Amino acid sequence: MGRGTHIYAGRSRKVQLGTIRPGTSVALRSATPEGGGDCRSGRWYAVEPLGYVCDDVNVTTDLGVEVFRALASLAPREGEPLPFGYGYSTGAPMYDRLPTADEARKAERRYRPVEKLHRPKHPGGHMELSSTELPPVTGPVPDFLADHRSAPRTPWQPEGLVRKTIREGNLLSFQGVVEGEGGRRFLLATNLTVVPADRIWSFRPTSFHGVELAGEQRAPLGWTRRQPRPRHRRDGDRMVADGPAVPPRTVVYLTGQRAKVGGVEYVEARDGGWLQDEHLSQVAGKLDELPNGVDEGERWIDVGLAAGLLTVYQGREPVYSTLMSPGAGGTTQSAGLTIDQLLSGAFTPLGLYRMSFKYRSAVMTPEDTPEPEKTWIDDVPWVMYFRPPYAIHTAYWHEDFGHPKSGGCVNVSPLDAKYLFESSLPRVPDGWYGASNSLPDQPGTKIHLHR
Repeated sequence: MGRGTHIYAGRSRKVQLGTIRPGTSVALRSATPEGGGDCRSGRWYAVEPLGYVCDDVNVTTDLGVEVFRALASLAPREGEPLPFGYGYSTGAPMYDRLPTADEARKAERRYRPVEKLHRPKHPGGHMELSSTELPPVTGPVPDFLADHRSAPRTPWQPEGLVRKTIREGNLLSFQGVVEGEGGRRFLLATNLTVVPADRIWSFRPTSFHGVELAGEQRAPLGWTRRQPRPRHRRDGDRMVADGPAVPPRTVVYLTGQRAKVGGVEYVEARDGGWLQDEHLSQVAGKLDELPNGVDEGERWIDVGLAAGLLTVYQGREPVYSTLMSPGAGGTTQSAGLTIDQLLSGAFTPLGLYRMSFKYRSAVMTPEDTPEPEKTWIDDVPWVMYFRPPYAIHTAYWHEDFGHPKSGGCVNVSPLDAKYLFESSLPRVPDGWYGASNSLPDQPGTKIHLHR
């Protein structure tokens, strides 16, 4: 009911197997708690399919309690690439209830007037996919907020009309839009607060995604990245521009034939056209050899930082290809950098790693607290850690995949992240929100990151 609840291998906090999200539930192997271990209450519940949960302030077996029912009404959408709505904060109060017009007027004096909030013509950073258009109302005011009632609090939240402020530049997740007094719209944030919609610029979802490779959709292939790229046809000893350009972030299937014309290297597309070799990030096909540490036949992920490519292999065969965005610092020249060096340079680590922990979504923050106050990115979906704090995860705030953008993590589109999450180890059991590679026979999918 509060922060995420941990699932442990035994009746002790030594080995963490997974997590349960507030507002969700997991089946019990027995309704009778067991004793022992280091749980303060002395009670442990055995959960499906394995593991134990400490019976503390964060859990309940009574799914009818108000705070659980409220959290459950804001639970993630099952099966969706984006389980929540998302937005960029211009600075906003996070109310404990739907305020009256007078309460809102007084509380928001410290913020910029809504009419003076202007989105840049060419937004960058975390506002690229944001829009000033208000999201549509999704339904009536929920019962727990009816008649200006305060929402139930989790154990970690303060009392008061304004529970906290979401600062400018932070990103919000929400699970509904309702109307307050005077028709003003409010977002139902997933932490049981209510946020003025006109102070949050909602994100539109990107349509970009990678491709599964089978049949006619097979390597060799190449991706355009940020810019459209011209097609050519061969005319004797020269190449002539021919037809419309290939749009940005588009896959082109290749024949494997190459030609050097006028000192420029070209590759042949299967539709008969030619593109400049340097204009495509390419996957050649079956590998001649595997990276050190990768075994024949195993499923693994290859991340090419300079090319902006992520490729899933089954042994030597590529089975999935997409574009990704590595750290904005560019490609580091050393595989031996410390975490502090990587963070200060916004570099992505090099090397071979295993996925260590996966979350269906996670709040990303430098603050070590269940309720961050200064800086956070809400509910980033499909997070796959390999060298914490580094992970492969969804970027719902941009679609400039193929170019360095992140603080060091590997950014992919929502559809790509969901595919990677569901096809990699460790598997997350039903009802769980996260799982570690401490699960039996779930060593974690290998990730090979290179220049």
